[in-house]
Amino acid sequence: MMKSVSGILGVLLCSSFLHAAADPPHQSPVRPSPSPSPLVTSCDCSAQCPKEPKLNYKEKKQLLKQFSAALKLERKAFDHRLRLEIRDLKTAQKAKRREWDAREKEARHRFFKEYPKGEDRRMYIQQFMARRQSFLSGQTAEVGQRKAEQDQRRNGLKADQDKRMLQFKDSLMDDRRPPEQLWPKAGM
Repeated sequence: MMKSVSGILGVLLCSSFLHAAADPPHQSPVRPSPSPSPLVTSCDCSAQCPKEPKLNYKEKKQLLKQFSAALKLERKAFDHRLRLEIRDLKTAQKAKRREWDAREKEARHRFFKEYPKGEDRRMYIQQFMARRQSFLSGQTAEVGQRKAEQDQRRNGLKADQDKRMLQFKDSLMDDRRPPEQLWPKAGM
């Protein structure tokens, strides 16, 4: 936990340092500039927009490192949410299993009072075991289905992150600051 908090703080400090370093020397980094932030690219047309300063190698490397760390944090948060979903599903299933067992126990006791002989009881127990096996396999199938859906969502996130990383690297190769839309959104 401490390592991830320090990583997030490092990213925030580095981004604020980059923002302060990008301000012209005649302005104070404490006082905000009236011009738009150099971190945000508003449009792709170069005729109407002021030229962005070209990025040097060190800035590119630092941006790429920050972006990679942000994507890694996004994956970790996503995996954590998926684990919580599975845990909640298993907790709900456990409660359903307890209710099912209580109902079956009550029904079994009633049946055994009505039919004291062994043959009827044997048949009932065999049916009970088949019902229980069916119930448990249904719950197992539900967990398997949920995990398969999560794998699809995880693969979708990975594909999206790969696409954003390529766009990010393309922007860096063109010596321009990558658009803010490529960065992971908070809480997503």
